[in-house]
Amino acid sequence: MTEAAHGEPAQQGAADARRIVVDIAGLGLTFQTADAPIDDSVYRDPDWDVAAAHVMSPPFRARKHQAALWRGLQAGMLQTTSTNAAKIFNIYPRKGSISVGADADIAIWDTERERTISKDTHHQNVDFNIFEGMTVKGINTTTISQGKVVYHDGDVRSERGVGRYIERPTFAPYFAAMERERAANAPSAVDRVSAAE
Repeated sequence: MTEAAHGEPAQQGAADARRIVVDIAGLGLTFQTADAPIDDSVYRDPDWDVAAAHVMSPPFRARKHQAALWRGLQAGMLQTTSTNAAKIFNIYPRKGSISVGADADIAIWDTERERTISKDTHHQNVDFNIFEGMTVKGINTTTISQGKVVYHDGDVRSERGVGRYIERPTFAPYFAAMERERAANAPSAVDRVSAAE
């Protein structure tokens, strides 16, 4: 049996990663894929500021787990769409749907254009970007919110005060799946008194 990077048997690590994919798929949940180019080694960076800047939820995962999650995505076991996110947050079909009565929030992507990620070119007040200097292919060219263009090719057109609070009702549809999973794995008592008699 080969050893993984941190001394863990590689076969056990792969089995754990496969279990994570099955658990997530079985609950109909999704996960962040933005962490794929970076792994959990960033938390061991000797520069505390660099390590601390990478702290987020969900945390970065080990490479071995990322590979299993990507395979799950490619196999169609997991969804990363806005529709799935809206269902998780229990705001579908108002969000995550292009349909009559929905909010008409749409992001349009040019899959061929490239850009280099930098904190200096973001439209937000940040002093650090975990993907600083990374060139990516596929960028947002236009964002529509409530049926209005609020961003187009670098021009931010949003207006202060037009945002709305979106209520998130409790007990989204996946809650029942989580309850079934919890019940199926609940500990049960062992009657040793009757067995001894």
